Amino acid sequence: MVAQNPFVLESIIIGNYSAFYTAARRLAYKLCKRYHDSEDVAQESLLKLWDSRERFDPSRNGINIKAVESLLYTIVTNSAKDLL
Repeated sequence: MVAQNPFVLESIIIGNYSAFYTAARRLAYKLCKRYHDSEDVAQESLLKLWDSRERFDPSRNGINIKAVESLLYTIVTNSAKDLL
């Protein structure tokens, strides 16, 4: 799904925060094997995703939600590796 609205990334992250957080925490738990660490990794990853929001310029090609999810999973994986 590609969105053209310039505020779509904000609405995706804020509007679907629980869905993004749950997915990030599940992946982090698979990697870390500790619940509290997975919560930290998930929260840190969502902040990093938010900080990288300028990478998703809706005036160029719109925002591909799959690209956002892919970046989030990459951030979670790297954050979990850094923690270990």
